[in-house]
Amino acid sequence: MASPSALVAAEWWRAFGSSELDALVAEAFVNNADLEAARATLRQSRALSAAGRGGFWPTLGLGLNSARQKAEPIPANGAGGAFPPYTLHTGRVEVSYAPNLFGGTRREVEGLVAEEDRQRFELDAAALTVDGNLASAAI
Repeated sequence: MASPSALVAAEWWRAFGSSELDALVAEAFVNNADLEAARATLRQSRALSAAGRGGFWPTLGLGLNSARQKAEPIPANGAGGAFPPYTLHTGRVEVSYAPNLFGGTRREVEGLVAEEDRQRFELDAAALTVDGNLASAAI
């Protein structure tokens, strides 16, 4: 890993001391389509990582159903009668759990977290490209 002195400061363009350049960079960060796409991809990766972590926990499903029915009578020896309508209520409960015996879920989550990190670095790279190009054009 690079030493802290070798890392680029997050707001390196401020070293020029130009409030106009600061305003241009701030506007570019808000209105740049590439940065917005990178932010959206990072949000998606974060959501996938969070969803992947759910694989460590059991799932629970609940369901309720209600149906109103009316049975038609079957005449026996010519005699018939009307059956009253009735309501049928049903419910279900489902519980499932897949134990992580061989580490597959853990490896999947690690992959999702690595992808999230990659997307964060992509966003950082896009931001450096935008402010670098803007600063070069402004100077």
